[in-house]
Amino acid sequence: MKWWDGTRWSEFASLGWPEVPDEIYPTVTVAAPLTGPLAACSWGPNRMDVFARGSSGEVIHKWWDGRDWSAFVSLGMPVTADAEPTPLSSTGAIAACTWGVNRLDVFTRAVDGNLYHAWWDGSWSAAPQSPHHRVRRCSAFVPAQLSERTNLQLPTENQKNVLDLTAVDAR
Repeated sequence: MKWWDGTRWSEFASLGWPEVPDEIYPTVTVAAPLTGPLAACSWGPNRMDVFARGSSGEVIHKWWDGRDWSAFVSLGMPVTADAEPTPLSSTGAIAACTWGVNRLDVFTRAVDGNLYHAWWDGSWSAAPQSPHHRVRRCSAFVPAQLSERTNLQLPTENQKNVLDLTAVDAR
């Protein structure tokens, strides 16, 4: 990561990597690679939120609070709408945006080809019955297949509370 302090650019600095339990010795954690490009946005001064796809296909989150970076935290995976929800790995890029203070919207495409949405409005969107609960299927729009090229347009001053998501059909 690089940042501007008002007078000059910093050198690149590492934000670390997610850690997962070792398969053989679960009490030991090992570094896990990120498996997709990052998405970042800010909902206020001294606030930065970064999202990526983790090594198991989950959506992971790290944030700057004006003083320190958090550890990576898993937001889980999209799940099927079945009676017994099945986790679905994310594929492709993750997109994130904000349209107000304390508000985040995160989008991902899962292996079933559908678009899924998680949001923060003081707490993460949740369905308590599932450990992979925080990412939900978008019901308003689900293109047949989304490509790696997904674009989020932030609202202009005259378009408060408007979110414009466009995707290119992969066919």
